[in-house]
Amino acid sequence: MLRFGHGIVGHVIMTGETVIAAVEDVNRVLSESSGVLRFVTAVFGIFDPRSGSLTYVNCGHSPPLLLRSASGREVLDLRGPALGILDDWRFEAELR
Repeated sequence: MLRFGHGIVGHVIMTGETVIAAVEDVNRVLSESSGVLRFVTAVFGIFDPRSGSLTYVNCGHSPPLLLRSASGREVLDLRGPALGILDDWRFEAELR
């Protein structure tokens, strides 16, 4: 189970879990918390500096921009619901 104090990226690095699994852990915790509707919009990403690739998950947030020195900016249009609203939602990640 994800511990919020370590953060999503730290959790992924320490456990080897995918960013999707970590996001889904956060989603379940928020969905099950004290019967009160709590939600969070966020974009989580893991950048690989060797390849220049970014794996990201969008959780109800406005589409982020990816800025690249060679090709300019790119709108990342993958979308999903905010965290905490749909407890069994299967998030998707996209590789850019």
